[in-house]
Amino acid sequence: MRRAFFAVLIIAGAAALWAMRPPTRTTPDAPQLPRTAAAPTVAGDDLILGPRNAAHTIVEFGDYACPACADIQRVLDGILESRNDVRVVWKDLPHLAGVAQSLPRHVAARCAARQDAFPAFHRALFEQQPRTDAEITALATQLGLNMTAFATCQRDPSITARIRANEQEAARVGVTGTPEFFVDGKRLEATPTPGAFDTVLKNLR
Repeated sequence: MRRAFFAVLIIAGAAALWAMRPPTRTTPDAPQLPRTAAAPTVAGDDLILGPRNAAHTIVEFGDYACPACADIQRVLDGILESRNDVRVVWKDLPHLAGVAQSLPRHVAARCAARQDAFPAFHRALFEQQPRTDAEITALATQLGLNMTAFATCQRDPSITARIRANEQEAARVGVTGTPEFFVDGKRLEATPTPGAFDTVLKNLR
């Protein structure tokens, strides 16, 4: 009888502890993107697609090695073709540099910008996906850039420093991946589809 009594107490205690346990999750915790009220700034040397003085601004943190960024470029081009009051500010964020060697492509895009060739070079990087220095050089040659100036620019430490500044800004506003968008200073929470952008842009005044 005594053993049975103690067995009942043990079972009751275990049941009580189980009832007080914190709820379990059926799936692993997903990393949560920090949501802050901070918004990215637009600097004079930022890379821009569309009218520089447009009334509305889409800021994109992107990586040339990011397949989703390549896909969304077609959406952004459609917006720029259909509206003359929107600009896209490109914030280079080579967060895939460790696995896809994306940093040289970002450097090259900024060097193309020094020759007023950023829009064409930007789109060509997504379309052709050059992965080696030789392929990047071939792309620059194809677009008719001054190759002496281009090569000198690629060695300019201020170019990499400017990209690092964008990485710091991404951290400040809570961006950890690409693509990430802000429209007139507000983060686009929805999946960046044509419909999502249309909904946001229709509400802009």
